[in-house]
Amino acid sequence: MSEFKNHVCWTSAMVNEVFVTDVGSLEREEFLATHHPLKVKQIPVGGIGSEWVTEDAVIDYFKEDVSGDQYKLVPVVGDTGSGKTHLVRRVYEGTKDVTNWHVVYLEKGNTKLSAVIKSLLEGLEPGDFVDSVREKLEGSSDVERSDAWYRTELIHRIASMVELGGKKSDSQQEKLARRRVPDVLRDPATRGQMMASGGIIDRLVKQALGEMDGNEKNFADEPEVVFTDLPNDARGAGKSAVDALSSWAGTNASRVAALEVINQARAGAIRGLFVGDVPLDDLMEKLRKELKDKNKELVIFVEEMAVLHGVELHFLEAIIKAGNKELCNLRVMLACTEDKFAGMDTLKDRFADSFCLDRSHVDEVFTEEEAFNFISRYLNAARNKEVKNYINNCGDCAFKTACHKSFGSACPDSTSGEEYGLYPFTEGAIERFVQKSTSVREGQGGKLVTPRDLIKDLKSFLFKAERYLQEGTFISAENAAVFFEDHRDHGWGADLRDAVAREYPGDGETLVRYWTPIGYPAKLQGEELIVSLEGGAGLR
Repeated sequence: MSEFKNHVCWTSAMVNEVFVTDVGSLEREEFLATHHPLKVKQIPVGGIGSEWVTEDAVIDYFKEDVSGDQYKLVPVVGDTGSGKTHLVRRVYEGTKDVTNWHVVYLEKGNTKLSAVIKSLLEGLEPGDFVDSVREKLEGSSDVERSDAWYRTELIHRIASMVELGGKKSDSQQEKLARRRVPDVLRDPATRGQMMASGGIIDRLVKQALGEMDGNEKNFADEPEVVFTDLPNDARGAGKSAVDALSSWAGTNASRVAALEVINQARAGAIRGLFVGDVPLDDLMEKLRKELKDKNKELVIFVEEMAVLHGVELHFLEAIIKAGNKELCNLRVMLACTEDKFAGMDTLKDRFADSFCLDRSHVDEVFTEEEAFNFISRYLNAARNKEVKNYINNCGDCAFKTACHKSFGSACPDSTSGEEYGLYPFTEGAIERFVQKSTSVREGQGGKLVTPRDLIKDLKSFLFKAERYLQEGTFISAENAAVFFEDHRDHGWGADLRDAVAREYPGDGETLVRYWTPIGYPAKLQGEELIVSLEGGAGLR
């Protein structure tokens, strides 16, 4: 048997495969292998009497009978990275095979509006109505058209809707803005600034086409037009555009009015461009009637409300038609940020209980045991040799006994009783790792470390550790300080430092400072070095 030394039992390929932030991209086996039960607060309608519940309780609530209104709309509200899409996916996995449920799952990673409609169409029998909707989708979202075409078309649509969208309730400033804004949006010099790469029009188009780079911020935060998005360079512009920019630079009231009329037109312009005149109301009514005839319920999971970018409220209002006995029951679970949830005031009285994962609602994301369990799941998945074959990869390892004795193990699933090794960490190292991730986020103005934060940091550490071990050494104290919190709890006197250097040449300071249990410092007993880590097997 080979020696348990400089051992690497994970692969970069598997780390890249499963250490992802978009759960929609994970296969079912990958998701279940890495999913860690989340802390969830159930907030009843009205907000009084909230309580902490388990994920199974969320599933049970979602499966409860639908009210006489024939719909149940359940929001999952959470901060960026808090795990709200994980909860939606977990409920989906736990209910997708319920008898007589027709399930539609809208992934966060697929934000193309036409794809959302096509997902709904899959529940309808072929016929004239379905064919006409498909034709309208193909006509409004031609894949051959370039991003430049969409940018040009969108800014023209916004300009026209601002110009023609006057309301009796408009203030004098808004009436003036409806004359000035189209001049700026149509002038080649000023229009180009908004359509440039990274500009507001470019961002709106990319989000609607599903071309954002995958960060949740891009999906969760709708690009509302703000003052910094407006042109600031009048060179080469016509007189009307120059006058408008001067007015906006001069008074706050004119700026506010201009932004108000632009943002009023924004959603309608996006909907018209990317969904065309698809009749959402008719589509949902047709789908629910057909499912009613089949004695089925319609169940929709929305990983992130931004998949409905530009049509969120229109979509929700279209699917919610209370008390029509010709329609099937409807259940919807949707994930959204606090800001998005707050912006849906007109629908608040139609929501069922909400489930909150926002970090401001918890004192901590992980207890010590939860941190061990969470990280052990990902370490076990990273050790997998074949995709979609998620087992306890420590089971047949020749080094299992020595490894688990030296580095520890965790049992994330009490039902199975499977022990996953913590290598190349120890419990002390994991504690310091989580604390470091937390302190880094606090230093960046954050609140608490999130599961997403830990996944990113764990991925980075495993790449570095793999390289060092393959080179016959281990991560240096300098590099370890990037990933682990240093409590300086070892009282590094000269005698102790010399003893560590003798016993653990090369990597001793890293091992003793970061891998020993917190609160149990290494010490000298006479001339003997006492270290809780039993020899640092595999890292020396």
